[in-house]
Amino acid sequence: MRINNKEEARNAYCTIRLFEQIKKNNRINREQLNAINNLLNEKKREVRKYVNHTSNERLVYSDDPDYYIVLIQFPGMTIDDAKKDFEDNYRLIAYPSQHDCTGQAFTTGVKFFMRNNMPCCYHRIAVDV
Repeated sequence: MRINNKEEARNAYCTIRLFEQIKKNNRINREQLNAINNLLNEKKREVRKYVNHTSNERLVYSDDPDYYIVLIQFPGMTIDDAKKDFEDNYRLIAYPSQHDCTGQAFTTGVKFFMRNNMPCCYHRIAVDV
């Protein structure tokens, strides 16, 4: 089974913990132990594959009620192309409203850098609260 999202990864971690507890707390024969170990190894490989995959998925670094910071990766681009792509697709603009505390998210800052020969940026997003 392939893990495709955080919920499936969380479920895989729960399965791993469950089977580790079964191994620790129950009397099981060698055949059952081998089956559990095979299942644990498979689940751990799936989790590692999900965690270590490379993509431009947005990863949240800071979680605060008023703002958060997201890492965005731009594989296969130059830093100038990444800046243009950010402006076209990621920059968030809050629009004026007659009401206070609209809950709109908007960009308050961005910092571009190179990591492993790939352009990345930290995108700071605030929320109008």
